[in-house]
Amino acid sequence: MSTTTRVGEWQIEKKVSLGTLGALGVQAIVVIVFLVQMSGNVDKNTTELVKHDARISTVEADVRKYDNLVYRITVVEQTNAAVTQKLDDLQQAVNTQSGDIRVMREILQRLESQSKAAVFDLGRTPALARASAE
Repeated sequence: MSTTTRVGEWQIEKKVSLGTLGALGVQAIVVIVFLVQMSGNVDKNTTELVKHDARISTVEADVRKYDNLVYRITVVEQTNAAVTQKLDDLQQAVNTQSGDIRVMREILQRLESQSKAAVFDLGRTPALARASAE
């Protein structure tokens, strides 16, 4: 009987061992499936990161274009302000010249009227010329 018991014990141990091995096998399969899924997720995440890197590069290029446009607009605004100032200075100079031309015209008109009077008075004596001018 002792041999049967031993055989029976061995069979119980064998069943326990097989059960333990079966549980370990299931756990190993679960771990392998988990690792495969994680590997797939890592691949998917790597693909997404590559896409995001490409998008970030595009955005950075657009930001550089935006900065360039802002600089160009600033330069145009500064140039516009300088041109406006120069136009105001030019307008003031033209106004000043216009006033000077008016004064010169009045002087020339007086000189012309005096010369006409002088030509007219050539035949008279200076006393008569003065009397007619008054």
